[in-house]
Amino acid sequence: MTALRFWLVLLQLSGLAWASNAEYVLKAYGLKIARLQINHDEKKHRITVSANSLVTNKLFPQLNNRYLIKYRENYQPESLTRIIRQKHLTDTVVTEFDFEKGLAISTRKSDGSVSSYTIKSGTRDVFSFLAFVSTGKAASGNYALDGNGLTWTALLQEKQYEAIKCTAGKFQTRRYALQLRKPSGVKAPYVDMVTHNILSDDGSMNLWVGENKLLVSASVKRRGITTTWDLVKFEP
Repeated sequence: MTALRFWLVLLQLSGLAWASNAEYVLKAYGLKIARLQINHDEKKHRITVSANSLVTNKLFPQLNNRYLIKYRENYQPESLTRIIRQKHLTDTVVTEFDFEKGLAISTRKSDGSVSSYTIKSGTRDVFSFLAFVSTGKAASGNYALDGNGLTWTALLQEKQYEAIKCTAGKFQTRRYALQLRKPSGVKAPYVDMVTHNILSDDGSMNLWVGENKLLVSASVKRRGITTTWDLVKFEP
């Protein structure tokens, strides 16, 4: 299996956990392959995500990315800052959302380029959407996601209640099934490894949401490969 395919599965899980402070270890094939750290300050409407590789070689490319999301009421984003430190890519990309004008403006630090595109009134970015799901108040239905300049559809289904055990303990959770669909006939733009690989329309995801807006566990199955991650510690 190539490094690209392996990380494609692995990084679909990034950004899926939303306690005030939470730390996860991502696993595949019984290996610990990455660490995910999330800080969610609801009072300031701010989410910080850090994704770091635990193994660096041909199979596991170097990853050291950071994401800062500022959002308004109902978890709609005001801005998304991506600090990208990957093996073959170093950049800072800032996207600002103007819902009054129905526009998003994205700026790359590496070359100073600026691009704009239209957004729907209910659009969320990947991270703010997953924070919204983690509240446990998201109903089954279709939601609009900004996917690096494309409007994706997130198909969310509420499932049964389940007990989940992980390193951090035992939790009672509600399971959600999630599938993503991009506009047909359009290639998904690339900005960074994490968001690019979350936005995949040929796989399925399951999210287990517990109390205190904590996503206790997640799994993704894509091309016969299942990747999970383990909650190792959290502070509500």
